[in-house]
Amino acid sequence: MLAPITATTTVHDRIVEVVRRLGGDTNVCRTTIEVIPASEPHRLADALAVIVPARAILTSTLERRLLLAEHRDAAGWTVADLAGHPHRTRAWPPWAATAIEFDNPSDWISTARISPNGIYRLIRPSVLLAAFVSPGSVPSAAFPVGHQ
Repeated sequence: MLAPITATTTVHDRIVEVVRRLGGDTNVCRTTIEVIPASEPHRLADALAVIVPARAILTSTLERRLLLAEHRDAAGWTVADLAGHPHRTRAWPPWAATAIEFDNPSDWISTARISPNGIYRLIRPSVLLAAFVSPGSVPSAAFPVGHQ
C-alpha cells in the first residue's frame, strides 16, 4: 500500500518511490537527486539516466511533471505524476489516451503499458515555436527587416 501524499512529500520523495518500485538503490537516488532543484528537468533527467535500470522520461510542466520509467525487463513502465495528483486528473492529449494504458489511473503512481508510438511521442515531442513581433519593436537578427 502506498504512503499517503502529504504536504511534506516532495518531488524528490516521489522520484525515490519510483526508484524503490523499480528495485533501484534508493539511498544513491536520494543523495544524487536531492541537490538538484525540481525546476531543472534536464539535470534531473541526466541523474535518472544513471539511476534507473532502463529508460527514464521526464516530461511536462513544473506543476505537473511526469516521470515514466521503463521496467528492467521492458515488460512495462512505472508512471508517476510528481505533483502527486491522480493520473486521471491530467488533461492528456488525444494520442496519449490510446497510447498509455494505466493499471491504476486513480493514483499518482501506476504501472502502465505504453505503445511504441506513445514511447516515440514521449521521447520526441512535437514542439511548435512561435514569436510575435509588435510594430516598433526591434526584430531579431535572424529575421532582418528591410529598411527604406
